Amino acid sequence: GLVDRLTIETSPTGGRHALYRCETVAGNSKLATRPPTHEEIATNPKSREVTLIETRGTGGQFMAAPNHGYCLVQGTWCDLPTISPAERTIALRALAGAASFPALPAGIIPQVDTRAAAPWLDDYIAFSRDRASRV
Repeated sequence: GLVDRLTIETSPTGGRHALYRCETVAGNSKLATRPPTHEEIATNPKSREVTLIETRGTGGQFMAAPNHGYCLVQGTWCDLPTISPAERTIALRALAGAASFPALPAGIIPQVDTRAAAPWLDDYIAFSRDRASRV
């Protein structure tokens, strides 16, 4: 699948970076944010939001391995995968859609109608079927 093709690294705070090339390039954008917790506001009183998922594009920079605390866990810097514009759109919609689900208390497993909760799923299924038919 798409995730298996990406170059992925972890960050010192437990985040992940998924790296790829695509002919469609945009600027930086925030796909998902949340309000800060009381603890985060106590640490940083000016905090208005916490970024959960963001992209880096034209003009964007990010820290990466081999910087301290960053670890390449899949793929290589020497051969970044190229994904199609359609794959990029599906991935970004999936990330933004998944991030819109509210946090649940530990131990609770949600019963979700994924088609109603994630309208991008139909696009993903259609794309996957089309791609499989060409293999």
